[in-house]
Amino acid sequence: MTRRAPPETTGRPGVRIVGGRVVGIEANPDLTDERWPTVATRMLREDDAAQAAAEAVISTLMSARLSVSPGDPASGFSRKLADDCAAMLGTGSEPGMMARPLDEIVSEQVLHELIGVRYAEPRWGYRPGFGVILEDLEDRDGTAHRKWLVEGGRLVGVEQAALPDDGFRLASTRVTIPADQLVVVVRGKTGQNWGGRGLLRGAYAAWMRKRHYEDMAGIAAERWAVGVPELHHNAREAEEAGIPADEHRANVETARAALADFVAQEETWVETAPGIEIRRIGGDIDPSAILALINHEKTAILTAMLLGFLQLGQTETGSRAVGTVLETFFRRAGDQALARITAAWNGAARPGGGVLHRWAEYNHGPVDPRLLPKLSHSGLIPHPLVQLAERLDLGAVLRVDEDRVLRNTLRAQLALDPEPVAAPPVDAPAPGVTATPEPPDA
Repeated sequence: MTRRAPPETTGRPGVRIVGGRVVGIEANPDLTDERWPTVATRMLREDDAAQAAAEAVISTLMSARLSVSPGDPASGFSRKLADDCAAMLGTGSEPGMMARPLDEIVSEQVLHELIGVRYAEPRWGYRPGFGVILEDLEDRDGTAHRKWLVEGGRLVGVEQAALPDDGFRLASTRVTIPADQLVVVVRGKTGQNWGGRGLLRGAYAAWMRKRHYEDMAGIAAERWAVGVPELHHNAREAEEAGIPADEHRANVETARAALADFVAQEETWVETAPGIEIRRIGGDIDPSAILALINHEKTAILTAMLLGFLQLGQTETGSRAVGTVLETFFRRAGDQALARITAAWNGAARPGGGVLHRWAEYNHGPVDPRLLPKLSHSGLIPHPLVQLAERLDLGAVLRVDEDRVLRNTLRAQLALDPEPVAAPPVDAPAPGVTATPEPPDA
């Protein structure tokens, strides 16, 4: 039989890396490469809606439970790898061996859902009696990112700006991290766009408009909320009060100077004279129009972050049913985000992923990827049986009499212990016959 060689690829990705930077997807330089992580960090630090949305995303994703399972449950070696991995990561009842809790490390990787990409560098250690351990997965802040290093369409490393060890911030050096020493998590990767597309990207335009409207509100309040003093003088009224014309003109100049000092906050009071009156222009500001624009952009930010259900009760439309649908959609998006994180840990060692494969081979040499332990998550999307149990009597659900296997299946899905096995019944004596204990064996 003649075998055919597979054809080579001929197409090119629309989004590609040129000079270490992503081109072909964004026209605004604020939204790509080294500038975007800085802009996204500003959004999270300065904007109330973006910060609230980020907290909702992070806290929801961190509510999931992480666990380790063997790649091949039938293999004793695979089960041992899974047990050792669980002991190292601390996914069981005992604390792990790493320098930081696993949840803290994952909370940093969760930021890829907001920014688009997050990468970290493993730090290895050694534990006597155990072997090589993953001591930490050190986050590499995106604000230090400078270039993606790609060869033949494959990621080979990243270039970062690193401050010198002497602590002076006058100059920085460039460091290169090979891709096989990175764990990269990307959301919305297209072609060679290793920067991805985070939720904050969709909120960027609304954030810019919201900032502009807030600046307008501040200027309007500063300019019109207090009002502008207006000087009125009446020569006839001053004459009727017995003030000569020259003195009246001098009083007017004195009032003008006093008002200038008052506006400059050099004086706290102004003295007037007959024929001189100080009025106010403005001072009654109606912020409702600007506040409506600000609230509109706040809603747009939350919608871009898949958190539109947080606005129910504050907008003209919305109901509990709609909120339930939107929340379920949000949780499913979060489930996919955690799947991207665990996928970067799992699988064969590769550029930007497979850290558990590297750990296994540091301790045991070459390992079949099919036997590797798998890091997985659960609990973010409630199981349908759990949702059903919330509406029914849990005791009634577990008192199914037809099949003990069915009862234990329900218990397993509800994360309950298996049903205890009852002792076999003792045969009852026949009617009218008194049971006598058997004598012990001699």
